[in-house]
Formats: sequence, structure tokens, C-alpha cells
Amino acid sequence: MRIKVLTEGPLQADDPELVDYLRKNYLHLPNNLPYNLKEQKPVDLVYTQYKTANPSWIFINSILEDLFPGQLQIQPQIFSPTQSQSLMRFFPSQPQSPLQYFPSQPPSQQRGFFPSHPVTRPGFFPSEAQSEEGSFPSNPQSPEGVFPSPPQTARGFFIEAGALDGEYLSNTLQLELKQKWTGLLIEADQQSYNVLREKNRKTWTSPACLATQIYPHNVILSSFGRQGKNSNWLDRGAARIEKDPVWKGEGPGYKTFQHIQCFPTLTFLLALNVTKVNLFSLDVEGVEMDVLRAFPFDKITVDVWVIEHIKPNENQTIVSRSSQVTEESWKYEDAELVAFMEARNYYFFDMFCHPIPDYVFVNRDSEIFKRLGVPNHLRIRRGLCFHKANWEKDETEFILALHRDKRHYPRLRYKGR
Repeated sequence: MRIKVLTEGPLQADDPELVDYLRKNYLHLPNNLPYNLKEQKPVDLVYTQYKTANPSWIFINSILEDLFPGQLQIQPQIFSPTQSQSLMRFFPSQPQSPLQYFPSQPPSQQRGFFPSHPVTRPGFFPSEAQSEEGSFPSNPQSPEGVFPSPPQTARGFFIEAGALDGEYLSNTLQLELKQKWTGLLIEADQQSYNVLREKNRKTWTSPACLATQIYPHNVILSSFGRQGKNSNWLDRGAARIEKDPVWKGEGPGYKTFQHIQCFPTLTFLLALNVTKVNLFSLDVEGVEMDVLRAFPFDKITVDVWVIEHIKPNENQTIVSRSSQVTEESWKYEDAELVAFMEARNYYFFDMFCHPIPDYVFVNRDSEIFKRLGVPNHLRIRRGLCFHKANWEKDETEFILALHRDKRHYPRLRYKGR
């Protein structure tokens, strides 16, 4: 129980006991049962309405299709035992009505179907099973006593933090289904996580949360919901870490609280023996900057980040000092986030200009960035929303091409063109 007490912080992210504790108690193996998805026949038309009614998902999905085309084979980078030990020694301590969706061209044929990769170990955990450490079952050890690494046949590795039920508005599901990627899904809300496990995703999953510090710690998570037929996954997606639990923040329906264990991102990746992430989707309802500040950019490589982030009010004074663009062009863009990512060698690829915006950043050292052929004078840029359409809440028609930024990737023929 000593390690359980220490997880309340502070404890080094690379502590071997901590890595082992996370692996045994908060990391569940990929599931080898058939998928159990709402988009499968018979299709749940109400649930899957987000594919035509949620403009931000349409926007992000179109970008990921372009950045990760089906024919591009990307192998996840995996720790060798020597690399893992070396790193550990080195490292310091639903909408009311559907939108009318008008793509600029007919949808292209699905690309990138590959033979299924073998799941390394069965990962099914009966719902009635209980862990000694909490309400979620622990992982059984493999016969060899070694926790499996991502299979070499996987064509890419993702992390989705704020995975909800593993299907609704998922930024990673299509990469898994169409291109046979694998990855890690993190969802701290217990009710959402239970449903996520029932989807039988071929990924690792965790009912913990990403730490907002460089050490593990506990947080209070607020969850929202409605009774009966009024309940929906948009409400569940509003769950957030409370910096001030006494504050009565806004949210849909009734509000409940949970105590949740958080682990540093590095601890998750050490537990999985992964050093490179091809796609990191970060949707953590307001603490994304804290997660990013705690992320070991100098040790872990991420090719593409997709980040939902609302510009805080205090940043208004920062953008108002800009002499290059008008205040209106900074309506949704957070200069602090963009500067933070640029300082860590990321290119501001695009963003969905909306009161709840999504940002896409591409690593300048990645093969993806090299394919883009971005001119040198456009590698540092601001004011994206000044040059393209903004999505306002009262709009009912979504034209994808108007919301994609066409200025900076001349070599990329993208879906919205």
C-alpha cells in the first residue's frame, strides 16, 4: 500500500514502482472481441448523427485523413528494455437539429484497409470483476510475466485523452478501423469508461487521467448528465477536472463528483514501452495547458497534436498588443498556446475557428511536415481565423472547404479542396 499512498504525490514519473503500479491497476489490454459500435449495422442513426451534425468532428476527421493517408505506413517506435531503463535513469525526478453538410466534393473511397493485426493478449474484463485498488479490474499478467508492447504490425500509435465512450466524437476510431492503428484511450469518468470497455476497441485503455503536474496526484472530476431520454454523450463529454471544487461551474443537467487518480504522460508511455506517438488527441476540458506544461517534449516524440482549447479571458491582453492583425482575427485563437507549441518545434497547421476551438499542430521534424512543403516564411504564423471562415453557433450550413486553411501546404491535396 506504500505505493498507493505515494501516488497522491509527489513521486517521480519514471519511478519503477509507479510504472508497475499503473500497469497493473490502471492499464487494460486491447480487447480481442468483435467490435460493438453504434456505427455498425444496424446503424444507430441518432447516435451517429455527429458525423454529419458536428462541424468540429468533420473538420478534424478531414485533416487526419489528409495527414495520415491510408497508404502511408507508420510504425510505432517502441522502447527496447535497455532504452527503457536508460530513460528511467536519465529522466529527472448531441445538437438539437442536424446541420446541412455540404462537402466540396463527393467523399472519396475509403482508403487504407489492411488485414487486421493480431491482438497480443486477450483484454476482456468482465464488468462484474473488481480490483482490490478500486472499482476497475486489474490486468492479468501474460504467461511470460511481461506486459506486451504494441504489436509491430500496428501501422501507427495514438493517444486520446478524454476518450468518452470510445466512439462518440472519437478522433482516433477511424484510424483504428481503416488503417489498423492501435493506441491508448484515457477516460477518467467511470460511467463513460465502462461503456468504452464495451466497445471492444483494439487499444489499451485507462480509467485514470493525465496529470497536470510532473508527478502523480489525485483530483476531483465533475461529471454532468440528465435523466432519462434527455441524457446524451455531449453532456458526458463536459466532465472536467475541478481546480476549485467548491466553485459551482456551469454544466448540463445534474453534477456529480469523483476522486480520480492522475499519472504523468511519461508514466503511461513507460508502462507501454512506447517512445513515439503519431497522433495525440487532447480533450481534457480546460486543463490542457497544464497537461502540456507537464509533458516531456524532450523525451517523447509526437508527430501531430489535436487539442481542444478555449482561450482564457486573461489572454485578451496578450492578443490586444499584436500590431500585425486586428483584434477580430484573434477572436478564438490563443496566442499563448500557439507560442508554447511553436517553441517546442511544432507548426501551427490549422484550427477550427469556433467558441470551443480545436488546434492542429505538426512536428517540424516529422515526415508529415516534410511532405507539406511549407515555405520558410509561413512556418511561424498567427491569426488563422482572420483568413478563413469562422463557425458561429447560429449557422446551419457547414461547407468544409471554407473552414480549412489552404495557404500553407501546397503539396497536400486535401479533402476540403
